[in-house]
Amino acid sequence: MTWDDKFLNVWDCEQKIKLFAWEFISDVLETFAISSDLIIFYLKHKGFDYFFNANKLIDINIEMMFCNEGIGLISDMLRVDKNRIIIKRMREEQELSGVDMISSGLGIQKVVVRGLSGMRIVTYLNGMQINNQQWANDHGIGFTDLGLSEVELIKGASALKYGSEAIGGLLYFKDAPFIANDKLKGFISTGFNNSSLLSNSKFGVKFNKKNLFFNLYGQYAISSDYRLPDNTYLFNSRFKQNAIKFSLGYRSKNWQNIFRAQIHNEFPGIPGHVHGDPSKVDINAITSIELDLAEDFSIKKPWQVVNNKLLIYFHY
Repeated sequence: MTWDDKFLNVWDCEQKIKLFAWEFISDVLETFAISSDLIIFYLKHKGFDYFFNANKLIDINIEMMFCNEGIGLISDMLRVDKNRIIIKRMREEQELSGVDMISSGLGIQKVVVRGLSGMRIVTYLNGMQINNQQWANDHGIGFTDLGLSEVELIKGASALKYGSEAIGGLLYFKDAPFIANDKLKGFISTGFNNSSLLSNSKFGVKFNKKNLFFNLYGQYAISSDYRLPDNTYLFNSRFKQNAIKFSLGYRSKNWQNIFRAQIHNEFPGIPGHVHGDPSKVDINAITSIELDLAEDFSIKKPWQVVNNKLLIYFHY
């Protein structure tokens, strides 16, 4: 970020931005600061330099920043200090204030924002609203991180522009962008979780040729029961997942088209399910002291079947 007389030039953003003088910047920030804990400001940065006299600036704490469409889950913080006249950059990679998770093992997870969840949290995937996690605690989000590059969290009054059901907040998931060069790019990965013997394998391929862009991803995951802190296993917290998705884009001088398709199949068990008064159920009836590898990867009743087929088309 460099300063030249009256302009603040930002070269790291996808669109070069010029902001006129600090008085104007303050006005912009005040306009975009819909709530005290979220300030929307179109910047993306890699480094910052010192400024000229900023006496007219007020103290501003920008908790999250984004370029074009959104806020990354890894929040980039800027603190404008009018006394020291410098911008400090900090990264918070693990936690966002006020955000928690409800989970039943690894197969069923949903986000809690400031104590609100379910039908008070709205979820979007590439502009399409996904309603899986709005229901009871046994319903997860309905897709995985396959092919995603970032997730935006919008909370406070600014989320209400998406409707009253977003009173708790909004999660906006975005696919990874297309590659800019014409070289084929891909990956293969696999992961293992010892707590549930989770195996998670993925692949991805990207290429670009003569303004034609293509991304392809696939995933397969399988998990046994989740191990609790007392080293017992929560019965039927196992799950299976498989997914495939692709994005196809074409760009001309005056317009561009993007088509995205995703098929996500998920079979999570529902752990801790009892009939009648839960206080009368022996905890040993829903836990086990060891895993049976021959049986504990098979989903038992009750279970869910999640089969999402998503088609999204954009024209600019």
